[in-house]
Amino acid sequence: MKTLLFSLISFIAISQTLAQDYKGSLPKAENYLAEGKLAEAKKEVDAVEAAEIAKLKKKGKELVPKVNTLYVKGKVYQAIALSKEDKYKSLDETPIKTAMKAYDMVLKEYPKSSQATMIKEGGADPNNLAAGLLPPTKEQFYAGLINMSAEAYNNQNMEDAMAYAEKALMIMPKDTLAMSYAAQFAYDLEDKEKVIKYSNELLKEGFKKPYLYSWQLMYAMETAEEKYNSVQDKIEKVTEEYTKKISELNVEKNKAQVEKLSKELEEKRSVLEKNVSDFYTTALSIIEGFKKDFPNDEYMRNTEINIYLRTGKAEEAISSIENSLKEKPNDKQLLFALGVMYEQVSQNTKDKTPDSDLWKTQQSKAAEAYKKAIEQDDTFYNAYLNLGGIYYNSANDIIRKLNELEMDNMGRYKNKKEADKLVSEIKSLYSKAKPIFEKAQKHKPDTETQNLNAFIDRINYFNKQNP
Repeated sequence: MKTLLFSLISFIAISQTLAQDYKGSLPKAENYLAEGKLAEAKKEVDAVEAAEIAKLKKKGKELVPKVNTLYVKGKVYQAIALSKEDKYKSLDETPIKTAMKAYDMVLKEYPKSSQATMIKEGGADPNNLAAGLLPPTKEQFYAGLINMSAEAYNNQNMEDAMAYAEKALMIMPKDTLAMSYAAQFAYDLEDKEKVIKYSNELLKEGFKKPYLYSWQLMYAMETAEEKYNSVQDKIEKVTEEYTKKISELNVEKNKAQVEKLSKELEEKRSVLEKNVSDFYTTALSIIEGFKKDFPNDEYMRNTEINIYLRTGKAEEAISSIENSLKEKPNDKQLLFALGVMYEQVSQNTKDKTPDSDLWKTQQSKAAEAYKKAIEQDDTFYNAYLNLGGIYYNSANDIIRKLNELEMDNMGRYKNKKEADKLVSEIKSLYSKAKPIFEKAQKHKPDTETQNLNAFIDRINYFNKQNP
């Protein structure tokens, strides 16, 4: 029994030594390669190379394997790189680089060898590179990968199409065809990081296409909008919270508390809105390049306008909208957006310099933009609403002035002339607002126009009180 156990242990030890000393065989590697047994071919050629390197180390010589070892290694790893069988994909992480490194070493260390001549001349069929029987030139290797990428794409195998395109880029990293394939396939696969990576590289190489900018801008806007919507949700919650607190108070008895809560609400809203502009920095940077190469692109212009609307940059928005209107003068949405922006600018000017005529001029431009939008679409509810709102709010501003006039004991205005003048101005503005609101009502269900009913009722009441 002891003799048998000793023999078994000795056999295991000898087997392990043999396994460790196994030096591989190039003929076997080539036979396995011809039979399509790539794992076995790799094992053989790797063992041959390892044995040669170990021997060179012992002798203290330069670690350069023999020419045929490098040549066969290149062919084996070439076949692994291009194999369509899943079982071979895990044999090596970057088989193309390994193959090309082996071929390059043949050219560098053995430039006059027959193997170097074969590598220089190529000879591989770009449509059958996976066979690995003949080495390709870099151009043939690249062409074969591009063909395989296109074939996979046509067969709707997007993962393989992407993989082959990226392998082609390992051979020719600056090639715009392989890069454009990779960008397109990444987009189809919804791989955001790779879309941005390859579209950036293409633009750097001078491959300028609107869709590359559009993809980048789309992803930048998605990120920005997520942040913006998150802020809006927080603003909505804090507004609800404070509105509830204020509604629970008796306003007349708790004026100081109401004012305090209102101020706190505005401060919290201001803090939340403070960094909104930063969300769109990347998008605006992309737009800068986009505009330089494709100044008339509609998607780019609309996105820029939306960013300015989001961030309250009214003057920048006006400039962008007016440039767009040069190309599309009858675009109702652009005209409407222009009206909104002029209203915002007008309000800002009015807050700073209420006695200036500038804000009135800006307000007139807003009204003119809304009128033009309605000319393009006479059912444009929001344009009617905003246009009527300009006249209605202007009338209300004058009502506040009217209410500030001093009255006598009989409830009559002491300065009747001034009062009559203000009443006349109010009625004139209300006479413009009312028919516009009535037209707006025709284009929206009653349930959505309750505010309009209230506006019209107020106009009617004022006119009745001031015949």
